Amino acid sequence: MTFEGFISIAVVVASLSTKMIGTPHQIGLIVKTKTVHNVSLLRCSIVLVTYALWVVHGVLRQDMTVVISQSVGVVVSATLLGYIVYYKHFYDQE
Repeated sequence: MTFEGFISIAVVVASLSTKMIGTPHQIGLIVKTKTVHNVSLLRCSIVLVTYALWVVHGVLRQDMTVVISQSVGVVVSATLLGYIVYYKHFYDQE
């Protein structure tokens, strides 16, 4: 394995780890408490757009390391954003 290959694997593992620790926990809390008053809709929207732009960048550069690692961020962030919108709409929370 080349050094570049090793770094690519390390980036994917680190990126997936960071995305799979905090946000899923936040989603679990939202589902359990049915409250989103302490979660920023703007911040989550910006995070989702940022991940999506990184995916586009990875596709354009044909860099699967970026595409894979940032795609997970898109899915997790979109899920969180969906819950925020759902609970703000149906439970009328600010």
